[in-house]
Amino acid sequence: MQRYSVSELARGKDRGHPTETVCILADVRTNNSERKSIQVWSYGRNKIANLPRSLIRNHTHEAQHWAAISMPRWLVNKELLWDEPHPAEGEDAAANSERRTAEYVVGRENKYVLRPGQRRSIAAYGGRA
Repeated sequence: MQRYSVSELARGKDRGHPTETVCILADVRTNNSERKSIQVWSYGRNKIANLPRSLIRNHTHEAQHWAAISMPRWLVNKELLWDEPHPAEGEDAAANSERRTAEYVVGRENKYVLRPGQRRSIAAYGGRA
């Protein structure tokens, strides 16, 4: 088992396995089923990231603005997609509903996945809480 220093944990070092699947809330810019990729906004890079459909699983197929997308951890790290998207002011009811649905799916899919900077609880190791 690999150990991390306190400073690495404080900086939020990603401790998960690179091929582990992670579900993120994505700010979708282009979701056309005829394209070979989905374009999402990367808040870490401040630009659009193209996610190849061969590497991802879109849980909300019809999403036009907010989507729950599962992909390998290495791709999330490469495109800096860990930051949560900020809701736009004055968002219409359909987009707001779409975001709540995507957030629910992300929470369900990431139930046992550690995000950078998170620690496992003692209960997760079979100990008493």
